Amino acid sequence: MTYPVSAGRPPGIPNCPTCPYRAQGASAVCIACAMSSVPPLTGRRCPICAQQVTGAGCRNDICALPPDQRGFTSVAAISVDSTPLAETIRKYKYGGDGGWAYIFGRLVLGWLNRHAATARSYTHILANPSYQHRQPYRHIERILTIAATEDIHRRWPIYPNALLKPEETPRSAGQNRKVKAIAAQQHADALILADPPDAPPPLNNATILLVDDIFTTGTQLHAVGRRLLDSGAHRVDGLVLARRGWSPKS
Repeated sequence: MTYPVSAGRPPGIPNCPTCPYRAQGASAVCIACAMSSVPPLTGRRCPICAQQVTGAGCRNDICALPPDQRGFTSVAAISVDSTPLAETIRKYKYGGDGGWAYIFGRLVLGWLNRHAATARSYTHILANPSYQHRQPYRHIERILTIAATEDIHRRWPIYPNALLKPEETPRSAGQNRKVKAIAAQQHADALILADPPDAPPPLNNATILLVDDIFTTGTQLHAVGRRLLDSGAHRVDGLVLARRGWSPKS
């Protein structure tokens, strides 16, 4: 990737607020910059959940399920969940620093453009939704809204607000696998499809890319994927900003 001499080279994450491309730069600039300034996924990876594996292979229980019982076929990650990306995600998600949505939206759009051969198979690109009244904003929906806005040629079927979560459900962060599974199912059960104008095309035979911020065990993505498959979808994949290293809790 080359950059116009007049603007200079981007400073890299987390220096995006000072970047000359922040206001008007293309997604290609942001994704190229991100790939040079955040840790890439390295080593041998599980083809299903993208977890780094050693020895016998992936330890994720979800990956061991038969394909027809699993809520996702595969999950792609833009980076690993470590500094500097991890800190910026948390500032955005919990600290109210909403400007990062512009960067993360461009990263999602940049990933789609870079992986066009795969991305062209998706009929629906959806957010794993936040609670409808989440404050200060619905973080994944905001990211996809930016991605859709910057997709000026309407190349990708992005529906930022197609899935709604009208009721709040228990959080699962830091819990053991049993509690995580219960919370994930409650989250999935609460989801509904939006009414027009945000309603997506019918889910029958849809191939869905479900976008989220961080992937650890995949319990929630699995539960939401199963909900979409039970609603008629043909396939569900995931795309996350960061893949967290996983040490399963009992």
